[in-house]
Amino acid sequence: PVAGDFFGYAVAVSGSYAVVGAIDKDPLAIPSTGAAYILELNGSTGEWEHKAVLYPTDVRTTDQFGYSVAVSGTYAVVGAYASDPGGKTDAGAAYVFERNSGTGAWTQGTKLVASDAMTNDYFGYTVSVSGTYAIVGAYNKKQQGDALSSGAAAGAAYVFERNSGTGAWASGTKLVASDAMPGDRFGSSVSVSGTYAVVGAYWRTQLGVGNSGGVYVFERNSGTAVWEQKAVLFPSDLATGSFFGTVSVSGTYAMVGAYGKTGGGGAYVYERNSGTGAWEEKAILPCSDSTIASFGQSVAIDGTYAVVGAYTKTVSSLASAGGAYMFERLSGTWTQTAILDNPDPAASDFFGISVAVNGIYAVIGCNGKYPASKSMAGATYLYKRNSTTGAWENKTASQSVLITGLTALTTYYFWVRAKVTSSSAYIVLSASSGAITTVTPPSGTATLTFGCAVAVSGSYAVVGAQLKDPLSVANAGGAYVLELSGTTEEWEHKAVLYPADAYAGDTFGSSVAVSGTYAVIGASTCDPGGETGAGAAYVFERNSSTGAWTQGTKLVASDAAPFDTFGYSVSVSGTYAIVGAYNRKRLGAANSGGAYVFERNSGSGWEHKAVLYPTDACVNDGFGCSVAVSGTYAVVGASIADPGGKADAGAAYVFERNSGTGAWEQKTKLVASDAMPNDYFGYSVSVSGTYAVVGAYVRTQLGVVYSGGAYVFERNSGTGTWEQMAGLYPSDLVTFSRFGWSVSVSGTCAIVGALSKSGVGGAYIYERNSVGAWEEKAILTASDSTAQFGISVSIDGTYAVVGANNKTVSSLNGAGGAYVFERAAPSPPPPSPPPPARGQPPTGEWEHKAVLYPTDAYASDFFGYSVAVSGTYAVVGAFFSDPGGKTSAGAAYVFERNSGTIAWEQKTKLVASDAMPNDYFGYSVSVSGTYAVVGAYNRKQLGVSSSGGAYVFERNSGTTVWEQKAVLFPSDLPTGSFFGNSVSVSVTYAIVGAYGKSGGGGAYVYERNSGTGTWEEKAILTMSDTTTGQFGYSVFIDGTYAIVGARLKTVSKTNSGAAYVFERNSGTTAWEQKTKLVAADAMPSDQFGYSVSVSGTYAVVGAYVRKRLGVANSGGAYVFERNSTSGVWEQKTVLFPSDLPTGSMFGYSVSVSGTCAIVGAYSKSGGGGAYIFERNSGTSAWEEKTILACPDSISAIFGFSVSIDGTYAVVSGRNKTVSSVSNAGAAYAYERLSGTPPPSPSPRTPSFRTPAASSP
Repeated sequence: PVAGDFFGYAVAVSGSYAVVGAIDKDPLAIPSTGAAYILELNGSTGEWEHKAVLYPTDVRTTDQFGYSVAVSGTYAVVGAYASDPGGKTDAGAAYVFERNSGTGAWTQGTKLVASDAMTNDYFGYTVSVSGTYAIVGAYNKKQQGDALSSGAAAGAAYVFERNSGTGAWASGTKLVASDAMPGDRFGSSVSVSGTYAVVGAYWRTQLGVGNSGGVYVFERNSGTAVWEQKAVLFPSDLATGSFFGTVSVSGTYAMVGAYGKTGGGGAYVYERNSGTGAWEEKAILPCSDSTIASFGQSVAIDGTYAVVGAYTKTVSSLASAGGAYMFERLSGTWTQTAILDNPDPAASDFFGISVAVNGIYAVIGCNGKYPASKSMAGATYLYKRNSTTGAWENKTASQSVLITGLTALTTYYFWVRAKVTSSSAYIVLSASSGAITTVTPPSGTATLTFGCAVAVSGSYAVVGAQLKDPLSVANAGGAYVLELSGTTEEWEHKAVLYPADAYAGDTFGSSVAVSGTYAVIGASTCDPGGETGAGAAYVFERNSSTGAWTQGTKLVASDAAPFDTFGYSVSVSGTYAIVGAYNRKRLGAANSGGAYVFERNSGSGWEHKAVLYPTDACVNDGFGCSVAVSGTYAVVGASIADPGGKADAGAAYVFERNSGTGAWEQKTKLVASDAMPNDYFGYSVSVSGTYAVVGAYVRTQLGVVYSGGAYVFERNSGTGTWEQMAGLYPSDLVTFSRFGWSVSVSGTCAIVGALSKSGVGGAYIYERNSVGAWEEKAILTASDSTAQFGISVSIDGTYAVVGANNKTVSSLNGAGGAYVFERAAPSPPPPSPPPPARGQPPTGEWEHKAVLYPTDAYASDFFGYSVAVSGTYAVVGAFFSDPGGKTSAGAAYVFERNSGTIAWEQKTKLVASDAMPNDYFGYSVSVSGTYAVVGAYNRKQLGVSSSGGAYVFERNSGTTVWEQKAVLFPSDLPTGSFFGNSVSVSVTYAIVGAYGKSGGGGAYVYERNSGTGTWEEKAILTMSDTTTGQFGYSVFIDGTYAIVGARLKTVSKTNSGAAYVFERNSGTTAWEQKTKLVAADAMPSDQFGYSVSVSGTYAVVGAYVRKRLGVANSGGAYVFERNSTSGVWEQKTVLFPSDLPTGSMFGYSVSVSGTCAIVGAYSKSGGGGAYIFERNSGTSAWEEKTILACPDSISAIFGFSVSIDGTYAVVSGRNKTVSSVSNAGAAYAYERLSGTPPPSPSPRTPSFRTPAASSP
């Protein structure tokens, strides 16, 4: 734990497993989300070992995950009472984790939420599990009749049962007290054992005694499966303010704590009478040695053992150091057998804040502990009962490891490794290319770390070995030069380099670079001029005649200071070299860092030319941790910089040499477009010509922890700006692979190292294709499962080198190795396919082309909640996304179809410029040409709650960037109007629905002023015939026509629904209602108008609740056509699916384009569906052409939203799991295959030319 984690706030133990909550832990760098730790008892050593860190897949800030924990067998339950399921603030949740018996990994299963969840329920405040039953407390749950305005709540508890067949945990019974009163806080403590459940209500006023507390016992009826209240427990010595109600149950015994009882608190033991079934008080246990202890704040009982916490007990005059008391049932009497005082007491440790017992093991939480001076990091203590003496012994006391066989005056390096298993599932693909050469040092020794750094240029490669002992100087370091033989095409050892002034511990070789016949080697811990750890770098040159490599200039900083780490990173290109010193202190800013540029003069000497540092240098930026130079451009990484206030997100800086002055000037600061805290962007950098690659090895990609990432930037030749062109991550995304630890680029090829992939490492080759996309070309792995393969990488032309510094060579652990790969010559292109047969009929089929998902997908983003397509652009909403850490602020993503590759590529992520939590930006989206509109219906505008908003973006034709141009909100700004629930745009017109607007809803029309470019409100549309119906729930606009749905409009039948068509008057430009559309066969609650779409003279209206042919909720969609003569919109047909499945919700989403329509049926069995219909030009009938099914998921909710435009369609799968990230969401792109043959020639009469007359 780290400072502020509160590790130990909750504890639980069962058999050989223990769970410890840390409510303020920051997993994935998301503040105060909380975590829980799994400990397992090692049967061989008797020690408790860390096995896993649990956190939910939909982790969010301040969830307080870990506030309560429970474990039973291989199941653990963790409460997160401040979670916001369904956007309900602090409604709370609990998560079930299960241990895989094969792998030992703990994976998240069911997320438990209350079936009637409401804001501030605090569900998950307490949890308990026993076998197949789990119980979750929600002490702040308001029951009918509670004083809602005062905030008092009676409370509730919920029992869940595990289905032994499916493994799912299903909601069973909601428990409430039979005599519930507001303010009881029923559910503040819960416990379950077998078929008994006990629920505490510690604020209960019992028999008129204020806050005396009470406890309720429930038993599961084996016949009905109902949990029935059997008893109400309260103490025999009922007293005001005793707060009786902390509970634990084990079989037929229950223990209840009363921490407010006079005398320092108390605990009560009850036993069920097997004859009468009554629960009888058997013992009152007092605090034996303190009157101020909060004894009973936590209790636990298991069989014959019980433990009671006293977290505010004073120990050795240290207030609230805390204690715990052990009790044992001896001959039917409960007897105190031990006092466990805080073994390492400090004031406010709160030892005993949580307790647990299972058999002979007890666990005591101490969440206020300051381990290693980490404020409130917390601690947990485990005790075991000595079977001989009966004493409870601390098993977590400090332990020592004795290392023997050491030699005096010798430096030894010891590695302390921690392993954390992940719950993520992944597939490891086989290597697509093999090493052509495995290079090992010619005279290896253990821990040589050969391969810790590599570089290649032309036919020369350099490999660092920072712990080599040249001339018997321990860890002075060395570097090896390899040369490619032109005859044998083998890489041969040519030289071992080490400095003339080698000293122990210099770590020469920790960084290396080569360009042509020059090599630069870093020695970041050497002591130039007696400055300890200031660092240096050495230049070596190859003699063209002899081939020998000789030391030239020793590079040192002109302002060297101790521990600068100059030489930590090096790079060389032609006549320029750059050296990083990430620990450099500048202008009092510790560890801000620096980089030094050197230039080779005509006499082969290297002269110091510049010191580079960023214009926004800050403490602990680590600027200089990586460096790269190519021609007159240099890139310097600062992996722990905090761009935008995001701690350790990282940055990189580009410098250019001014050809006139020779000065190196900062040109730009590079940051990731999707930067998150602790990404370490800039840990590795490389530059080649106009391309730069930056690694971010700690990046969590698609929810996969420490998977890493790398970003490609390109210099715009016109503007000179460096623009992000791609985010790279591996196709086989693996937890803890640390992809991006090392990077290198050469021309249009890049290599990225992932030193921890699957425990052995890997490297990935990317190449830029002709349309500018960077494609993965090869996955490189070591043929001998080498550890840390990818710790260093370098690429130049057709050769790549990958370091593996932990490779074992001839039984020498850590001797190290390096692997050389060569790019194979391309295979000849396949023969061209035969031309299509003449007269081949058109197919008209719709083919799945792509799965769209964002590069920064997170759990429960619901990407795909809304979709829109226009030409080759698609926009996808993710209204639950958390941009910039703002919970559910929302986002939308723009994709473009690449005409060359026909791939759909993410172009940008749209977020509101004034984004706030819970705006739900992206709930609705629309796109038309170069304009996109995104709705944020829950936006609080100018202080008006849920008034909503909509944002207009325009694609810049020059830069192709989508820029925010306007924020739309209604001129009459009504509270709760939900303006933005639906949006639509058509060229320069937009319409926004506000179904919550007083008077039954409304819709607002906007037009872009061609002169100023502003979007101006032109009309407020309302229903002319009623004030109810949710008018504006759906909207669509196309040219001069707009359609607005009123799904709950009562038209002869309650909530049957309606839709209204408006037309723009070309003379007055006013928008006038032309007709009200209703279903000819309307039935109650059809919700006709839930979805609408219009294209030209055709309109489609969905009625997803429609019951057809007796099939409930099968749904329907209605097609209307405008009569060109009368201008009347006439119902032409009712669309329904040919397979008419029950509950498919067909019509939940609709879209029409020309004579093609698509209808979504997200609830169709098998994961949802979508249906495409086309109007037959001959018969005018609308015929079903294609049934689309989700191609890769049965739980994606495919068809939740749909959009069609010409030959392209997009269908959402908002609940799709992406790379083990649940509910991240996806969208699916389809394309209509034309296959239309050229027209056949018309029949005609043959003609013959009359020959001309010939002369003799």
